[in-house]
Amino acid sequence: MAKQINPADQKKQIKPDQQQITHKDKHLGYEALVLGIALVGGAMYIALKTAMDDIGPWMFMAVLFVLGTPVPLVFSLWFEPGHMRENWRKLLYYSAVPAVAAAAGSILLQVALVTSAAGRAGLITSLYVCLLPFVSCFVGYRLKVVEIAGAFVAAIGLYFLTLQAGSFRMNLGDILLVLSALCWTVEIIAIDIALRHVKPFSVSLFQIAIGAIVLAPLVLLVEPASVDAMLNDFNRVFLAILPELLFCGAVGGVTFVLSVYCQKHLSPNRIGLLFSTESLFAVLLGWLILNETFNQRELLGVILIVASLFIVRIKLSAGKDKNQDKNKDVKLDEQLQS
Repeated sequence: MAKQINPADQKKQIKPDQQQITHKDKHLGYEALVLGIALVGGAMYIALKTAMDDIGPWMFMAVLFVLGTPVPLVFSLWFEPGHMRENWRKLLYYSAVPAVAAAAGSILLQVALVTSAAGRAGLITSLYVCLLPFVSCFVGYRLKVVEIAGAFVAAIGLYFLTLQAGSFRMNLGDILLVLSALCWTVEIIAIDIALRHVKPFSVSLFQIAIGAIVLAPLVLLVEPASVDAMLNDFNRVFLAILPELLFCGAVGGVTFVLSVYCQKHLSPNRIGLLFSTESLFAVLLGWLILNETFNQRELLGVILIVASLFIVRIKLSAGKDKNQDKNKDVKLDEQLQS
């Protein structure tokens, strides 16, 4: 008669190396997902740019937030049943700051795209990677030398990209893009704090819904002409922007929710490193689709900005992952000994 193996004993017989390989495979899966999200994010700069051929930036972004709300709603109801109903006060509290930051960052980006190229917008907005450690100081983070060095390289790159030789005056579009990067920095930190208390899909829903509530009434005040155009010729305007809405709303909504979910399983530094590639995708797609180009001075700025993103994030991620691996090894030894 064959000897039956107790499931608990079988679990203990799993070798540490096998558990570590499984853990690494899961992390590789999340990292590949984030890289795919970065590709979609780079493509979204193209869609955001072309959408304004038929509608104003405020109206488009408000409609995008409104139509994007059902995506996280489905995820929340399916994967987190009951969480939203039981924790709506907590969700409202922890979603307020990231919602306002995301709405502000989105509208600043969209208005800047009226005059700025899509690839240029992707590069400048990506500076949130260098801003993140500095803003994190307000929540107890200790700044490192490599982060200061990365920010210095980014500042030089921004100078070559946005300022002409002998000039220290940035155009309005570039200023708005820098402010947008700052807003996204705040959003990432606020989301990281929120995920310690609430679940990712539900907080994504509240974030987008609050953003829609903030932006919708502002359109009536800032951009009445777009409101009149939408009301007077709804079918033409809506059909003209439908491809961009579907891509940015549906596909972008799914990737936004998944990015919050991945942040639950990966460190902010690792996510920041992978999302740094979004600017490269934006530049490449802007060149391929919109025929956007850079002169030699601007190209030097592009190289320096991209280099600064990797200087900051590669160093941070290596240290973070090393500490995480040590903690996991300790936990693994405790499980095997018990």
